[in-house]
Amino acid sequence: MYARQAAIDPAFAAYQEGTDRIIPVVALYPEDRPARENAPG
Repeated sequence: MYARQAAIDPAFAAYQEGTDRIIPVVALYPEDRPARENAPG
């Protein structure tokens, strides 16, 4: 996922190269259920 974003936006990759801190990543994946079942409430 990171490589894909860096390919789309080179500044994204350049930021990581210019810092020594860890950049956290959260990956969200859709469930295999109809959207109606996922609705809140």
